[in-house]
Amino acid sequence: MFDQQSQCFIEYFKAAHGREMRIKGMWEGRKHGRRLAREAGRQEGREEGRQQSCQEMIRLILERRCIQLSCAATDRLEHADLPSLNTWIGQLLSDVVPPELRD
Repeated sequence: MFDQQSQCFIEYFKAAHGREMRIKGMWEGRKHGRRLAREAGRQEGREEGRQQSCQEMIRLILERRCIQLSCAATDRLEHADLPSLNTWIGQLLSDVVPPELRD
C-alpha cells in the first residue's frame, strides 16, 4: 500500500515538475524572443537614425553649398552658358552627396 502511494506521489511530482519545466521553458522562450525583437528594433532604430542624421547632414551641407552656389552662380552666369553651369553644379553636388543616395 505504501509503495503504491509513494509511486503515485512520485508520478504526480514528475508530472508537476514536467509542467513546471514546460512553463518555464515557454517563459524563457518568450523572454528570449522579446529580447531578440527588442535588439532587432534597436538595430532598426539605429539604422534609421543613422540615415536620418546622414540626410540631415547632407541637407545642411547642401544649404551651405546653395548659398555658395548662388554667389558663384551669379558670377558664372555672367561669364558662362547654362550647360556648363549645370555641369559645374552637378560636380559640386556629386562631391557632397554619398554614392548610395544619388538617384
